[in-house]
Amino acid sequence: MDILLRHLDTIIILVVALIIGIILFKKDKKTLYRLLIVLVTEAEKQIKGEGKGARKFQMVIDKAYAWMPALIKVFLTKEALSDLIEKAQKESNDFLNRKVSVYING
Repeated sequence: MDILLRHLDTIIILVVALIIGIILFKKDKKTLYRLLIVLVTEAEKQIKGEGKGARKFQMVIDKAYAWMPALIKVFLTKEALSDLIEKAQKESNDFLNRKVSVYING
């Protein structure tokens, strides 16, 4: 108990930093998701052809990590980022398919 009291200021600073980090992460997660949709679309545009999904995926990861603040990198695992990229790719494809369908069907 004495140790906790001696380090109370440090504990309070860490808890406040953690709370701020979580708030920023939740806010920036939406921005990150929008960025991922743009990056997925850009990867599709820049890297054409079949069987190049791994290159496209790596391009999106590299650009996303370059954009992310260090604090977000602490909370966002590669698995979570991969899931977000897959979701963004599906949404991008669905959007494009709807646009093509509207164009074809009038």
